[in-house]
Amino acid sequence: MPRGLFSFKYSFAMALALISIAAMNSFAADVQINVDAKSIDAMTAMLSDGVFAFGPRIDDRDAWAKLDRQPEIHAMIAKAVELMSKPLPEVGDDLFLEFSRTGNRADYEKAYFDRTERLTPLVLAECIEHHGRFIPAIDTLAVAFNEQKTWMLPAHDSKLDNFHGQASDIDLFSSELACSLANASYILGDTLSSPTRETIDHNIRRRVLDPFREMVTGKRKPNGWITLNNNWNAVCLANVLGAALATLPDKHDRAIFAAACEQDSTHYLDGFAGDGYCVEGLGYWNYGFGNYMRLCELLYQATDGRADCFRRDKVRAIAEFPRKLMMTDDVYPAYGDAHLDVQPWPPLVDFVDRRFSLPGITPHQGSLSTSAGGNLSETLMFFGPNSATGRKAVAPTQPAANDWFPDAEVLTCRPGPSHHATLAVSIKGGRNGVSHGHDDLGSFVLVVGKIPLLVDPGAEVYTARTFSKNRYKSAVINSFGHNVPLIAGALQISTTKAWATILDRDFSDTGDTLFMDLTSAYAAPELIRLTRTFTYTRADSGSLTVEDECHFSSPAPFGIQFITFGHWKQTSPTQLLVWQDNQAVRIDLDVGGNALVFSSQLIEEDLPGKERPTHISVDLAVPAKDVKMTSVMRPSSPPTMP
Repeated sequence: MPRGLFSFKYSFAMALALISIAAMNSFAADVQINVDAKSIDAMTAMLSDGVFAFGPRIDDRDAWAKLDRQPEIHAMIAKAVELMSKPLPEVGDDLFLEFSRTGNRADYEKAYFDRTERLTPLVLAECIEHHGRFIPAIDTLAVAFNEQKTWMLPAHDSKLDNFHGQASDIDLFSSELACSLANASYILGDTLSSPTRETIDHNIRRRVLDPFREMVTGKRKPNGWITLNNNWNAVCLANVLGAALATLPDKHDRAIFAAACEQDSTHYLDGFAGDGYCVEGLGYWNYGFGNYMRLCELLYQATDGRADCFRRDKVRAIAEFPRKLMMTDDVYPAYGDAHLDVQPWPPLVDFVDRRFSLPGITPHQGSLSTSAGGNLSETLMFFGPNSATGRKAVAPTQPAANDWFPDAEVLTCRPGPSHHATLAVSIKGGRNGVSHGHDDLGSFVLVVGKIPLLVDPGAEVYTARTFSKNRYKSAVINSFGHNVPLIAGALQISTTKAWATILDRDFSDTGDTLFMDLTSAYAAPELIRLTRTFTYTRADSGSLTVEDECHFSSPAPFGIQFITFGHWKQTSPTQLLVWQDNQAVRIDLDVGGNALVFSSQLIEEDLPGKERPTHISVDLAVPAKDVKMTSVMRPSSPPTMP
């Protein structure tokens, strides 16, 4: 994931972190929203006197000369020149209304993000050159944004209230655009014409700042994301705060926003248990936690360190999430709405490693990593000096043999430094029905070498279905797309009433065992009890044994599922082989002498990588009342292909 926070957005059908507009506009009346006068006064005393944004102003030529030495930022000139030769895509009414007619969100979002992602390279290129060459293109963008009826995405305005001018809601990308434009106006200053600055300021205020001020001062009903405990909260608040700090001349006015964002950002942290596990998936850690870090950094720098949200409970644990989730070098399970090849964003990892004195996942390069691909505020936070810049990097350490998230019930099993094992495993318990979650209780991901062979296929391409009542009809979101049992022909249920109960666990340097009860995950009336035991060993090349024990009130069908992007074949009545590239895993099955039936089918869902995973079924030939099926998985050699 080379572009991190915002590559994740674009590569996910250019629509990361999108939930239904109903959820965004919902509001829990028992949650305190209004920011009180005491908090505003305290924040007023802490804030610096002038407006603030990341990055040096354009007339600070020494600072920009230093930034110009960095290859990534210098490359912005070529990118900006290329963009100036391309016309702006149209985002007219017909394209906006396509989502409400058909549920297709991709066409509008492609054009929308084509527009918004131009701002960062154009502004950076102008700051590097300072010859005025890119100012006309920035002026054109400002005019184009002014002409859009709404800066929200169609998927977030399903009732078309904002499109028709009957509402002034704020979403992920209207707030992001406001923040980027505010940052651009701040660093470019008088290089922009007065009409352009006025147009930018007017739009930021009417589309984002004025509505937010009314929400947090009790003058209108707040959007529901202000109290949500997922990525929407952190992303929107970071953007609103960045826009306010960069544009509002009155210190007390800025303090209203700063105090409200400081207060309400605690809701994002409420989405995490004490172990720091991100139930939304690693991609959303990049996006949501990355924006929470930006919010913290904005407050920290704007108050000269007096407002410090980095020190809150759970923040350090959340920062450690990728290191504990990693199965082997650069390989992570794609739980939740994540990509199959999901990785933590290096600049963010470098920042949090330094900020919290954590041992790095990968060797540091001696200076803070940078990016020139996100919104302007995010890019300049990492390019310019920040609160982690002067902190010494902690040398990488060898990952532990295992890591356990006790609240999320997720176990990482690694070969370990002193073993010859090549097999790594991630095992997932937890609960269904969580934000951006899938029906995957008792699932696992198996890697041989660095190749994921038995996988969680990750997220589908987002459509109107993804965040509707039909979400769990997706065969990669429901349990059909996961390495779990199929009970009496039934998939897992899609509510928080389904959870894994950990009955026993034993972790050591030589092997790990996790024993869980999955009975509540299935609504099959015949089901009495279902348990699943995982035993991982580091001996020899490593192995994973999965033992499923199921009891029914009367004979019922029973099967287990394996999901892969590789190839497979049945090699005996009780054995199959799965392989991809130069790695393979052999699966030996024992069901007490009962006959097994092997079958497979492609999962016909639209995935970001466009490949279709294969669903392998291993079923009892005859229904049974009591079942004990053992699956032993060991690294093997792929077949010799003719």
